Amino acid sequence: ETTPFSLLTKICKEEKIKVEFSENVGMNTKFVTAINNISSGDVGELSGWLYYVNGESTNDACNVYKVQDGDVIEWIYTCDMGNDITF
Repeated sequence: ETTPFSLLTKICKEEKIKVEFSENVGMNTKFVTAINNISSGDVGELSGWLYYVNGESTNDACNVYKVQDGDVIEWIYTCDMGNDITF
């Protein structure tokens, strides 16, 4: 089963881009904390990595959302918990 997290880690491994994440084992969720050494919190406490599916945010953890054929997944760095992102 394909998730935004599995796609990100696969592509980054192929391209030799470092990905860091934290994990809540009890809830089986993962949270991307850094891509290519750009980390959550680098530009303030509300900054970090978010993923979008077809231009929309989801409430699912990146390792839980099931990607469908044709979905466009985007990882975007936010400086203001997503309030600074527009499509």
